[in-house]
Amino acid sequence: PPLFSGVLAIAYELFGFSHQVAQATVLSFAVVLGGFTYLLARRWMSQGFALAAALLLVGAPELTVWSRQVMLDLPTYAWLVGSAWCFTGWLQQQRPRQLYGTAVLVVLALYTKQTPLFIFPAMLAGLLAGPGLAVLRRRHVWVTVLLMMVALIPLVVLQLKFGQVNSASAIGSARADLSRLTLAAWTYYLEIMPSQLGWPTLVLAGVYLVGAAVRPSWRLPRPIMVYLLSWLVLGYLMFSFIMVREPRHDLMVLMPLALFAALALQRLAEGWLSGRAYAAAMTAVPVL
Repeated sequence: PPLFSGVLAIAYELFGFSHQVAQATVLSFAVVLGGFTYLLARRWMSQGFALAAALLLVGAPELTVWSRQVMLDLPTYAWLVGSAWCFTGWLQQQRPRQLYGTAVLVVLALYTKQTPLFIFPAMLAGLLAGPGLAVLRRRHVWVTVLLMMVALIPLVVLQLKFGQVNSASAIGSARADLSRLTLAAWTYYLEIMPSQLGWPTLVLAGVYLVGAAVRPSWRLPRPIMVYLLSWLVLGYLMFSFIMVREPRHDLMVLMPLALFAALALQRLAEGWLSGRAYAAAMTAVPVL
């Protein structure tokens, strides 16, 4: 991974060569991941609930484990959630610099690890649910696509030259992995999600999804909702398709669930407060 190796080399140069420095470098990306999650959540939540979303994600059991390991998952995750912050801003405000920022952060994520490829169809789904094909008339969209393609050429060359082992493992490992023709292969990550995120987060995320299905006031703007749901579903399908299945591989799928859980808390709190206000008003009417 050229990008993380460079970051690690800088850390070693500044603080000396040791395993502790490497761990601290990964931990710093966990902090960045929490910061980007907070900024993303602040688009639709108050400060307290946005902080809750960040803590539900970064403080999840599986993420706390891998934030202490010298692996690529957390650094990649940080860049990816940063791209979500920029992209949702662009979907809402259509400012060119937000789309350029999205492209930069997606490229950084891919140069750290190639598994975030699922984000491209998720972004396309969000785009079609919002501005749709009208974006093809916008110059900055074509400029962004062109610059991203040029930036990824060296990565494609590196992958073709040195990434055959990883590609072979993804398509079909030599290990005794679960067959894609079995239900167990497609429910593997679903079964371990409670240990990754915790039951409270999953239950709250489910409450939000059910509430959003029946109550329009609970929903995020349609392009955002489609983008986050596509992130969750397409990411899950991609990691389930990959033959090498490990608990850390699907970490990048989990961010929307933390957001949905915090949104459930906010919507429930708003309903409780509005109910209290209504009751207080009904009590005050006879007095007046």
